[in-house]
Parts: sequence; structure tokens; C-alpha cells
Amino acid sequence: MLSASLDEPDPAYERDAPSYSWIVATALQATYADRRDETFPQAETLLYPYFDAPMSERQRLRLSYALGCCALSNRWPSEASERFDEALDDAQRLDDAAAFAVIGERQAFSHYVNGSYWSASLYYLDALDALHSLPTALSAPLHEDARVFELELLWGLCTQRFLVADFDDAQNLVDGARLVGRSLPDPVRRVATIEWTAALLHRWKYEVFDAHERAQQAATLYATHAFGTPVERARLDIVVADTALDLAIFLSSGSRHDELVAEADARLIRALAQLRVAGDQIGEGMALLAYTRSNRLRGRPYDSLSVIRHVHRLGDEAGDRALQCQALTALGEELTARQQWGPALNAYRRALDALAPADASAMGWRARDALIAASRAADA
Repeated sequence: MLSASLDEPDPAYERDAPSYSWIVATALQATYADRRDETFPQAETLLYPYFDAPMSERQRLRLSYALGCCALSNRWPSEASERFDEALDDAQRLDDAAAFAVIGERQAFSHYVNGSYWSASLYYLDALDALHSLPTALSAPLHEDARVFELELLWGLCTQRFLVADFDDAQNLVDGARLVGRSLPDPVRRVATIEWTAALLHRWKYEVFDAHERAQQAATLYATHAFGTPVERARLDIVVADTALDLAIFLSSGSRHDELVAEADARLIRALAQLRVAGDQIGEGMALLAYTRSNRLRGRPYDSLSVIRHVHRLGDEAGDRALQCQALTALGEELTARQQWGPALNAYRRALDALAPADASAMGWRARDALIAASRAADA
């Protein structure tokens, strides 16, 4: 880990600190003994009994951090956020910038899980500022782990800026992440992941040629080097297929149009097979929505409305607002293609309503634009 002050549960040199507690030290040692990456499975059981007990500031820092990580791994983002805020206050009082950066990243992620993308981006920025305040943190090769952590923070911040539809800032962050990624070990894997994100960003900006090129580059690297899991590669196939269909729609006809639709079909069939084996219903839903577009472009008979409604139910059952929004947007597009303007407009409005509890402007970007276009077509 970047921060040594969070690495050890009970350093000997801290035992003379005011209010140091041997009981809390024992509980922290037991908690850290069962640590798995950034999770502490036993933290709630072992540490909560001492939450209000006297202890040193460093012990309080580790206790709050471990409890926050435990809550986050249990998908309790609000509880995690409270604990991380306490830990950040402790790190600030102790003037421990490295600990602040590490905890700030976890706090940012807890806000992201809770759907608070704007506040998540602010915590990522705070964590980056803390990291950059360390005198030698970014001087390779001495602190290569700090460079890796910088890339993680840039990546997280880019995701949040994308979700709140600040595409220009997200693009700058992608460019910065690309530079950092190429300076680290295993640069090909890192560049492949960056290109995947760049493809999504270009797609949302309607830059269809760039989006498809980036997606193909990422997919080629993942396939050639066997990067990621089969599910990750299947989800990347969906991105390539979606960008191929976007480009086909832009071209409208011709041999290149037909080649792009055929490419999308091949990738979607492969992705669907893999996702069904893996039991990834959300990924399967995304692939099915793309497949309805492909069938519509080919003019093939296909019960698109039933498929789309099935995907919407999957999103509803999983509480996945993004998939619900995508399904309702796809429903609007299908009804628009049939010139059923009233139901289409209603579908687009429902897509936007599905995102009402969140501040994810990008998720509703395409639904908003489609709603405006369909409204104009209906009035024509």
C-alpha cells in the first residue's frame, strides 16, 4: 500500500502515544490478520465494541479506515462514507497526506457506489492533491506504487466526470491516464483499458469513427494478449458492436454499412453465449439491446419489443438504473422507427425518470437527445 501508516496495525514506535490502548491494539492486530486487499471482513465484529473507547489518534485512524472498508465490501456505502469521513479528519489532523490519499480514494469509491458521482469526483480530486503533495511520491522508479495509485485516481475521476457528462474534462483525464499508463510496467494492458474507456467517451460525444476505432483497438489488445476475464472480453465485444452499429447508422447504406452490421452480429452472438454461461444477466441485457438495433438495421423479423421489456425487467429486478434507462431508450428508438410517436416520447421520458435519484447526466444523454429529435419529428 502507498501509506505505511495504514499498513501495520500496531507499530512498536507508536505505543508511547497518548491514550494508546492495548485492547484496541489487540483488536486491530486480529482485524489486520484477516485482511484481504482493501477489505477487513472481521472489522465489524472485532472493532465496533471499541468504537467509543479511548485510544490514540493513529489507532482511531486505523479503526475508522478498517470499519469503512468493511462496510464498503458489504455494500453499505452510507455507513462506509461516515467511517471514511472520520478517518479523513484523523489523517488531516495528523498531517498524513499519504493516508489521506488512500482513504480519500476509498471515500470517493463509496460515493460512486451510492450513485453520488459529483461528490465522488471531489474526493478523487482531494486524493490526487494529497498524493501530489508528497515530495517524492511520483519520482520513478523509487515510488512506482505511487504512480500506479495516481493512475487509479485519474481513472476514477475520469469515470465520475464522464457520468456527470463533463466530457471535455473526462477526455483530458483519459489523455493524462494514457501518459501515466505508458510509463508503468505492463503498459499494453493499461493502454488497452484506457482505449476501452476512450471508446465509450467518443461514443457519448457522437464521434462515431473515433469510438469504433478505439473500441476495435481495445478489443484486439484484449484478444491478442488474453487480457481480462471472459466476461470482460464479452462486455468489450458489446462496446465494439454498439460502436459498429452507431457508425452503420451514420453511413445509412452501402457495403461498409453491411460489413459493420455483420461485425456487430458476430460479436454480439459470441458475447451472448459467453455471458449466458457466466450468468451475467446485466451484460446479457446490454447485448440483447444491441442485438435489437442490429435486427432493425437488417430489417429482420424479431420480437424486439418483448426482448426490450425483458431487459427492462432485468434492470428493475437488479436495481440497475443504467440498464433500466438503456432499455427504455431502446424502447423509444424501436417505437420511433415504427413512427409511434406518443409511446416513443413516453418511453424516453420514462428513461430519464429512471435516473431521477442519481446525478448521472451521461446515462440519460442519449435519451434526452432522442426525446428532442422525436418531439420534432412528431410535430412535423
